[in-house]
Amino acid sequence: MSASLTGPCILVSGEPLVVDPKHSSAAPSAAIGGLELPVRLVLTATSLTVQESVAIWDPTVAASLAYQFDRSGLPLVRELSLCRDRRGSFGFSVRGGSECGLPVLVSKVQLRSSSESASGSRSGAGVGGGGKSRLPALFVGDALLGIDQACVDGATHEEAVARLRNAGQQVTLLVRHYRQAARILLSYHRRPSTATTATGDQVPLTSQLLNSQQKQKSQSSWANLMTVPLLYARLRCYAVGTDRPRPADCLEVVALSGHSTGCLRFLTKHQHTTCGTNISSSSINSGFQLAAVWRSAIINNIRRLSKIKSIEFNAYSSNEGASLAVHYANWFSLTLHENPLRSRLWQDVFLAMRGEDLLLFELPPVLATDWRSYSLKEKLYKCVIRVLPQQELLDRRSNAFFLHVGGGGEAFYMSAASSDEVQQLERCWFNATSAALDARARRGAPVMFKVTCQGVYGTLTFDLNRGVEFKSDPRSRRTAANLAQATAQQQTNWVHSFSSLRRTSDDRDQTLYLHFSASSAEAPAVVRVIQAPDLQLMLIVLHAFLSSKLAAVDPLFHRHLAGAHNP
Repeated sequence: MSASLTGPCILVSGEPLVVDPKHSSAAPSAAIGGLELPVRLVLTATSLTVQESVAIWDPTVAASLAYQFDRSGLPLVRELSLCRDRRGSFGFSVRGGSECGLPVLVSKVQLRSSSESASGSRSGAGVGGGGKSRLPALFVGDALLGIDQACVDGATHEEAVARLRNAGQQVTLLVRHYRQAARILLSYHRRPSTATTATGDQVPLTSQLLNSQQKQKSQSSWANLMTVPLLYARLRCYAVGTDRPRPADCLEVVALSGHSTGCLRFLTKHQHTTCGTNISSSSINSGFQLAAVWRSAIINNIRRLSKIKSIEFNAYSSNEGASLAVHYANWFSLTLHENPLRSRLWQDVFLAMRGEDLLLFELPPVLATDWRSYSLKEKLYKCVIRVLPQQELLDRRSNAFFLHVGGGGEAFYMSAASSDEVQQLERCWFNATSAALDARARRGAPVMFKVTCQGVYGTLTFDLNRGVEFKSDPRSRRTAANLAQATAQQQTNWVHSFSSLRRTSDDRDQTLYLHFSASSAEAPAVVRVIQAPDLQLMLIVLHAFLSSKLAAVDPLFHRHLAGAHNP
């Protein structure tokens, strides 16, 4: 069952802020340095929406204005750079400030000539997107949120003006546009008796704006800042690309497309009222506890959508007549290099188990044809997962494990978001491997290796029904001058069940010793010496067969084995 939640938090601007293109025309990634924006989260069965509080202005004031401001698809938050003109001015004036209960607003913008625009500012400035300016432009009604990475949201008028005067030849501004404020400001400037200066004498304007705001001070609306679809979404618990963990009261949700909520910090019960949100706070006092509740609810919704998608893929493959059931699909983090002297770089990869195969993707498969776009593919019984205890971790990322793939010694160092995901991965791997080997046994398709047993070349076969079997190559027997044909037939062809295998040992090179119990209790154990060119792969496959046989005897074996290595 999916969870639905609504609650406040803080958007920490030290992390990238990605705005949904449905609600804004901003670039995919726009960092807000040094700011914290109070937001509201709305969790549904299919998406997580981040909302920003927007004040409702008096509609009678807006209706009385003849000027209609062009919306022009402005993003909610914009970053732009301005250069001083020949007179040393940035070309705009400001009004308002925290002393009058208003943000610092751009009240007037001077249109520059073509020569000044070409030499002065790379972004230009203009009113309503005039032809003499360049985008992204500065508009009347823009509220200053930041000046050169310094937060001025909530600053007084004099503080904002001082930062502008102390700026260098170029200033970087972070602004947010208010259409209602633009209407009032432009209407005020149309009066013949009014004038605007760079110092910003804002008394008449302040009264008009403040009165308009106070009429509706008890009302506010929530505007969608971004929406993250939860299908194949993932939670990011570490700073991007590093092993630096985020605080326990923070989380970030990343969509399939790469769009992100940014770093969201959950508030304590006291902070709910101080951050300006007007919704009822939770009974949970700690931000850590509240973050845990949200994290659990988001993960449950993501898993539910992923399960539904897997059911769709399974139904499609069954209609096509192929046995390609999706056993597992989830995001993990993968290190990019293994040099212990360098800090590790991490990237997100999508791991899936489908049919007999383990697959790694850069992006999850959404359509049936996307399953061919894997970056790595290997048989499940040729892979093994080794979970690391806390003392063997290679960096600060917890819940790490090695994924050994094939016999070439290739191992991927990976990390999961939680210990529960590691346990679930192990359980699904054991179940999927058992299903794959059982399907091969029903088809009569055992796993075979070319080996040498006690000096005779042949084939070593692993089969769930027959066990371990060795068959010598007839051409090898004919060329063996020191053995008679009958003796070779008796000594080199043998079969043992998996239940008779007592222990194994190897020299970590190419030799494997298989110790089988004899047919009678008095007889000594039978030792088979196997020379295998790919010993590592053979051990992985043997481990998979033994796990499957034990699971057939003990249904709880997978659950016990999956939790045995957790630190």
